[in-house]
Amino acid sequence: MILSLETATYGNSSIAIFDDDKFVAQEFMSSGRATSIELLPAVQVLLEKAGVEKVDTIAVDCGPGSFTGIRVGIAAARGLADGWSAKVVGISQFDFFSDLTDEKTKQLILIDAKAGGGFYYELRGTVLQKERGFILGKSIAGTIVKSNEKVIVCGEFDGEILGGTDWQHIRNIPVADAKAVAKAAMRNISEGSEQPAEAIYLHTTIKAPK
Repeated sequence: MILSLETATYGNSSIAIFDDDKFVAQEFMSSGRATSIELLPAVQVLLEKAGVEKVDTIAVDCGPGSFTGIRVGIAAARGLADGWSAKVVGISQFDFFSDLTDEKTKQLILIDAKAGGGFYYELRGTVLQKERGFILGKSIAGTIVKSNEKVIVCGEFDGEILGGTDWQHIRNIPVADAKAVAKAAMRNISEGSEQPAEAIYLHTTIKAPK
């Protein structure tokens, strides 16, 4: 049994239970600070509804995202894991996005940081390379990746970012909820790319040229 916690996204906290890869149930909670109060009682109610006493694995979204939400989710996951002797698996919000790279194409994923025009980003290279960080500004071409490179850009952002480039924009934004957390964790485990439950804040700042 897998319990997944999504508290890192803004205004979309949720929990879900899977039996191996079979979805069992999901519940949503209030956004903001109320999540820290609601989370554990909500887990108890969901387990009772599903007829589950304990789980083997707990998957948790470690960010980037809400500073408070990330801490609440990881703390709850670790506390529950201690009581159940369960394994804790961390995932990143970047894991919600499918890999679209090939031998010639890079993939740039942008997540709105909700403050000051900044973005969290993950740049996936053409040889299984990944670079993560935080950038201020819209002129990303030439700062993170060259404007003449073949790039697929994913995420929700202003079209100015694509100015002066031939980059392709994939507008399909994946749903960020507890079901997505569980699926990402299961995929990472099966691929041998399991991640620890450690907060991902990406505070290192890169200023794009004006």
